[in-house]
Amino acid sequence: MRKMLRTSSSGTVALVGLGGVGKSQFAIEHCYRTADRSSETWVFWVHASNAARLEQSYRVIADRVKLRGRKDPQADVFKLVHNWLRNEKNGKWLLVLDNIDDAAVLSRPPSNGQKTQASGGDGTPPHHLLTYLPPSKNGSVLVTSRTRGVALRLVEDNDIIPCWQN
Repeated sequence: MRKMLRTSSSGTVALVGLGGVGKSQFAIEHCYRTADRSSETWVFWVHASNAARLEQSYRVIADRVKLRGRKDPQADVFKLVHNWLRNEKNGKWLLVLDNIDDAAVLSRPPSNGQKTQASGGDGTPPHHLLTYLPPSKNGSVLVTSRTRGVALRLVEDNDIIPCWQN
């Protein structure tokens, strides 16, 4: 997997397979190995099963790296994190997008119906999630999904690792 992440043109790889086959467990193991190999690498876990969890995970990242402006209720937390990730001075990072199975999560506001800055502040859908996944030679993204079609919206076909139980 490490080799695929390094050789992927976008730095993004997806684990795709049925629920329960171990995609998330494999991603967790990869995170631990990354941290063991390189203690200075930031490892971020994003729960992507719905828009509200996705946004909450980005808020956790903003808190963890102490981003200026993160506590402002009008702040676009996706943009704040995006800007931090693309700044190569912040070092190496691995971002895991776990359980991104619903294509609508890629472009809809939080499920609780709140009008947030991330959703345009007026209830309009936010930018596509890819807008907030910057290309960076310092970073890589690992996606887990049950849905190949959703994964293909985030990665190239040759960057998909199929997973199934033995």
